[in-house]
Amino acid sequence: MEWLWELEKSEVYVAEHIVNFLIQNNIYVNTKVKISYSESPQTKINLEEIGCFFIDKKIGEYLDSRQYNNTIYGKLHSHRELIWQNYKNENFISSSSLISYPVPRPGDAIALLLTTDLKAKELTELKFTNFFFLIHLIQSALILDESLAKTFTRLQKFLHLGLKIPNIDVGILGDLRANSEDLILLSVNLDARNPWLEKEVFIGHLAWIAIQLNKPIAKIYKRLKLFSPLGLKLPKINLESLNNFILNQEDLFLLSEKLNSKSPWIKQKVSPIHILKIAHKLDISIAFALRELQKFIPLGFELPEVNLDLFEHIKVTQEILSFCSTEKNGRSSIVENYVTLLDILLNLNWYEEFEEFIDVEDEDIADYFHEWLVDEVTRIIKIINCFVPLGIELQQVEFDYLNNLTLKDLQRLEHYLLYGEFNWYEDNPLLIHLLEASCSLNEPIAEILKSLQKFASLGLEIPELSIDNIGNFVVTYEDFDYLCIYEDGTGTDWLTNGFLEPAHIEIIEYRWQNMSISDFIKDMQRYIPLGVKVPKKIPENIDNITNIDKLILCENFFEESPRIEKVSLIHILRSAYWLDEALGKTIERFQKFLAVGVAGLEIPKNIPESLSNYKVTYDDLKLLSEDFNLEGDYRVTSGKWLTDKVLTLHIIQAIVKLEKSGTEIVNRLQRFVPLGLDVPQISLEILSSFIPSQEDMIVFSRNLDSNAPFFKEKIPNWQIVRASVELNKTVAETLKQVQKFIPLGIEVPETNSELLDYFTANQDDIITLSQDLDQNEPWLENEISLIHILRVSMSLKKPVATILTRLQKLTPLGFKLPKIDPRLLGDLIVTQADLVALSEDLDAASPWIKGKVSSFHIHCASQRLNEPVIRTLERLQTFSLILNLQLPEGDRETW
Repeated sequence: MEWLWELEKSEVYVAEHIVNFLIQNNIYVNTKVKISYSESPQTKINLEEIGCFFIDKKIGEYLDSRQYNNTIYGKLHSHRELIWQNYKNENFISSSSLISYPVPRPGDAIALLLTTDLKAKELTELKFTNFFFLIHLIQSALILDESLAKTFTRLQKFLHLGLKIPNIDVGILGDLRANSEDLILLSVNLDARNPWLEKEVFIGHLAWIAIQLNKPIAKIYKRLKLFSPLGLKLPKINLESLNNFILNQEDLFLLSEKLNSKSPWIKQKVSPIHILKIAHKLDISIAFALRELQKFIPLGFELPEVNLDLFEHIKVTQEILSFCSTEKNGRSSIVENYVTLLDILLNLNWYEEFEEFIDVEDEDIADYFHEWLVDEVTRIIKIINCFVPLGIELQQVEFDYLNNLTLKDLQRLEHYLLYGEFNWYEDNPLLIHLLEASCSLNEPIAEILKSLQKFASLGLEIPELSIDNIGNFVVTYEDFDYLCIYEDGTGTDWLTNGFLEPAHIEIIEYRWQNMSISDFIKDMQRYIPLGVKVPKKIPENIDNITNIDKLILCENFFEESPRIEKVSLIHILRSAYWLDEALGKTIERFQKFLAVGVAGLEIPKNIPESLSNYKVTYDDLKLLSEDFNLEGDYRVTSGKWLTDKVLTLHIIQAIVKLEKSGTEIVNRLQRFVPLGLDVPQISLEILSSFIPSQEDMIVFSRNLDSNAPFFKEKIPNWQIVRASVELNKTVAETLKQVQKFIPLGIEVPETNSELLDYFTANQDDIITLSQDLDQNEPWLENEISLIHILRVSMSLKKPVATILTRLQKLTPLGFKLPKIDPRLLGDLIVTQADLVALSEDLDAASPWIKGKVSSFHIHCASQRLNEPVIRTLERLQTFSLILNLQLPEGDRETW
């Protein structure tokens, strides 16, 4: 077998040919595979059952979970290890949790991992979170030198890992092959490297490609159009409009959001702000800017419909641009192209006029200021009103409101929003900006807050503080030394999350080496009125923190591991076991941290002496782990743990996994109830009458393998269907099986199982109930839309009526179906081309067209599908009644 793995890495198709020959002739091969760090005896392998996968050579080796967390290789490694561990299991072939997916053949591993080097750094970077299928598919196909359809079929074998792969009819790809230029077209910087386009291609990007590669934009569009079934969103363009369309470098300037001829590019609906920016940057009139952009209307760009004569002599000044800017400086979310009174006030040039009068209290000056303010706001509103036809909106202004404002109010507003060093667009709390304003103006926080409260009605966000409690507190630079965690004046965690986190203990010791923690707390107590959570009473022994105390604040009890975010009961129990000391002593260690504001549970004062002297056992911790399996880790430095709440399903699962009685398990858990462990109130008499089986565990497990992860409190309707297929039972039998646990508080559909008749579900039904049609999460639980049923029809190549009939059998479980006259469906089977025509972006994916359908959409769809307009119209007419679509009428020449 080992020689076959090596051959696969260098000569894929030779290896594939040999594997096919061995399978066809029922020839077994020998191998020794290392599992759990030990080499297994010589084993004869049936390649038809286990496949040929060169990564299997490494599955017995340790894989650092920190490096491979959430990576595709990490999950693949675990899955293949599980398969080899169970290979001699007599139920191996029938177990869907192990091998219910197509068996891998030579080349499949390369298609998934893009490398044959299992030590490559790229494998630690290949994660589910950054997996862009189209790019991966092209790269794989280029490496394997094969068609996209063949590589697509290879990657489909790995849906069980959780890969998100488009659900398409692979036949639509034909014999399409990728080339190296495709990666150039799909890269943001046209260098065939990351960063890649995030599924959507803007016209600006198409224009940039055309200019850089000196190719017609129509040719580029047609090439990229071939990838639209694979999830690439292209702008809707009438291809006829691209003929003889000439682009130049200046066009890129107009199409770029920042007017720098680079990404990011504007969308097809051109915003009024972008028009203003162009006019200002080029020092041209609005009318001239609009004429410049009209060139792109054939490409599908939408411009405001205005009379150009109105804007022939209107130019955009920096003042106007400032009022209409999308930079909103710390305010709550505001609609784009919407100008508020706050925008106007922040951009008034009041300082030169009134600088010497800011601190002067004089009625004449105040009256003059109000008169000037009303005049200025009126002037600006008049200017902005000129741009309303472009789509700029203006907040209605109450001029009486302006009479309540003072020069001091405007000054404080500006210092709060504009002049601080802490960025408004990061996760800094509002309080830090208020403190900065107090410090820079050398004024009491309360006075600044009073001024800011006047602007709250305009959308200004301000901290929630009681003015009465603040007094005359004026912030100094020394205060920022205390209120910011790091020496460079950054880090506002103490203001955001409370006073202390476990990681802060060491920071305090490092930064304030000449000050004890108790003295530091005394100094911090002056910030209590600002909402900083500082203990009013300093706990005893807080200055006697040992190195051991610091280690138990680490997740895995060693310095390099992350600090815990809060103190949980489970972590206390783990710490007591790790320290091998009485539980009461460990609790004392944590109490001093909890007393200074470290987040965590509230430990009762009077703990029973028996519990205080109790030593936590390994069996206690196995019971409190999510999967009841600490993998021989007797130091409990890792593992997945419960929260401080135990659910009934966990107890039921423990009965099977730990092979102990329900009474013994509940009694063990209840020992920790005085410390805050939430254990369900279950009648031991009722519990003892329920003996869960291995089949029950399959239903309770998310992966249908009787192992973690398990459901918490509720078994959803879709899981009943999945489990019935796994157990080879009717849906009614499976429902009845789990309904026996309802008296224990388990949430299960309470429908009468007889309503399900003798319906037996199959894999097609599981595909139907998965939102992405891939038999994986997310699942449909309530309403199932008609468009989803149409997608299922395409995927399964079965009539819509057939799918609807099967789903109706499942309605007793709570699934809700669309009401539709079956006579309208006939024997309709949906195709990939149908879904393309029904999708707004012509990519066979959401969003879908609805209501009135434009002739432009039909023209673009016909071009995307390479078919006559009449054929596309006929497609849509097929769905017009069932989807309530309104199609264009009359002669197509007049559309």
